[in-house]
Amino acid sequence: MCIAVPMRVLEVRNDCDVVVTRPGRTEIANASFADEMPEVGDLVLVFRGTILRTVSQDEALKIEPDYPQALIRRGLALSQLGYADDAFDDLTKAIRLEPSAEAYLSRGICLLQQGNTAGARKDLEEALRRDDRSYRVWNILGAVSLKEGKEQEACDAFEKACSSCECAGIEASRREKICK
Repeated sequence: MCIAVPMRVLEVRNDCDVVVTRPGRTEIANASFADEMPEVGDLVLVFRGTILRTVSQDEALKIEPDYPQALIRRGLALSQLGYADDAFDDLTKAIRLEPSAEAYLSRGICLLQQGNTAGARKDLEEALRRDDRSYRVWNILGAVSLKEGKEQEACDAFEKACSSCECAGIEASRREKICK
């Protein structure tokens, strides 16, 4: 039985060719039959190389309950809305399914929003173990260090983020006279 599967849009090449991905698979799909042209980052429903339509995180998870990227996006959204327990559950499930730097970073952000700096640090350090060039991880780790009162450690993390071409953290901390 063939079913449509949710995939994330990586690149829109022209009026009909779109690069889509899911864990373990990247392909070019035809978007000429979709209701509207998807954008980079959208979740789309793909059937036999054809994009049917854009779908929400919740819809993607109804179709495929174990879709890590949808769990990560929904977990971050739930965390921002204040549903900490549901967010943590989604992000933990995403880690169990696909233990990626993005999944650990996302759960670290969730934990930081809950005020759990020790848990956030642990997840961010695991994210760095998997991808030590991620400026996003370094910036969030800098924020964790600031919350813990470890200013020099925060400055070091912001500097590492800046070495990956994202200098907002170090610039803001310099304006606030936290870092030199």
